[in-house]
Parts: sequence; C-alpha cells; structure tokens
Amino acid sequence: MPAIAALLELLFPALCASCARPGALACPTCLIPLQAAPRLVRPTPCPAGFPPTWAVTAYAGSGRDLLLAYKEREAAALARQLAVPLAAAITWAAAGQRTVIAVPAPSSRAAVRVRGEDVLLALARRAARRCRCSGIQVRVVPALRQSRPVADSAGLGASQRLANLDHALAVKAALASRLASAPIVIVDDLVTTGATLVEAARALREVGGQVHGAATIAATTRRSGELTIGFR
Repeated sequence: MPAIAALLELLFPALCASCARPGALACPTCLIPLQAAPRLVRPTPCPAGFPPTWAVTAYAGSGRDLLLAYKEREAAALARQLAVPLAAAITWAAAGQRTVIAVPAPSSRAAVRVRGEDVLLALARRAARRCRCSGIQVRVVPALRQSRPVADSAGLGASQRLANLDHALAVKAALASRLASAPIVIVDDLVTTGATLVEAARALREVGGQVHGAATIAATTRRSGELTIGFR
C-alpha cells in the first residue's frame, strides 16, 4: 500500500490550496503567515465579556485560503500544518499555566454532517498534542453545545451577531464537572466580531469555569462601520 500511495503522489502531486503550486497542500511560502508569533487581538467595538484573545495571522491571503480549504473543501490533511499556529496561540493564551483545559467553539450539527466530522474539535486535539510535547498539559473538553437555533452569521454586523448568539450556547451537563480543575482557553479557528468567544465565555463562566483567554489561528482585519480587529 505505501508503494501505491507513493506512485499516486508521483502521478497526481498535491497542489497548494492557496497558490496551486504542485508538491504539497500547503507550500513553504504560503505557510509563512502561519509561522508568526501570536498577538493579542481586539475587535472594535469590543463587546463586553470578550476574553483576552490571541491570533497568529490575519484572515487574508494564504492564511485565509488554507483555513477555508481545511474547513470547506475537505482538505483534512491540512490539520497537521494548521495545528502549529493553533498550538502556539493556546500556549500564549495559557499565559504561563502548565495545565490548561481547551474548550472548542461548537460546530453546528449541519456543519458536522456536511464535513463528516467536527473539524475544529479534530484540530484542537492535534494542537493539544503539540502543546503536550512542549510541556504544557492541554486537555481538550468539547463541553459546549448549541442550545437553540441561530441564524447564519454571514452578512450580520457586530451588534447583530451578538444578538444572534446571545444565550445560544450551553455547557453539556455531563462535562460541567470537568471544567473546574484548570484554567480554560476557548479555541476557535477565526475571530471576527468576537460574538462567539463572548458567548462561549459566558456559558463557561455560568457553570463556574475559569476562562483564562482564547486562542485562534486568524483574525479578520476588514474595516467597516462596525468592525475593526487589530493586532497589537
């Protein structure tokens, strides 16, 4: 089987999901933005309850292309590359803590059906393994669930997204007791208005969770009448 796989790779080489260069799903050049040091990001306006959030790159260029390929085009093999910046963001969000609980933002049931798995949960688990190899004990607990239907957030402004997600998440009763043993870092792939992170933090704090911060791979940097997310 390995020989067959090698032959197929030779005959049909992978194309970079960003620049289409043959050789790998993510070429070395397109991976450069994902290798930066994490930085604090903050939306403007910043919603109440927004946790200290770290991101590695702007949601643009190759970083955006690779994230979209992983989430929307079933490029599951990109998990290995994307786990690197997510692990770095988790490490910075942990702020010196040696034991951390990572709680991923929940995917909708529809998204899981379409994609075949919860791609963020899979990515968080891979990132946690990288963190453990560097000495930080990160345990992934998929504690959050959607407690009511929400509208598609595409096209919604910052205030509309907050209203759409208000009290839309809850902690799974069976996992609530597992949240008290260590600081919590909320994990998501992307931060835009901050509405998801605010709602996740609210739900976790409501059951006594100690939210230490949040870790994402990318942050939007678009400017409009309502939103600016900046690195600092």
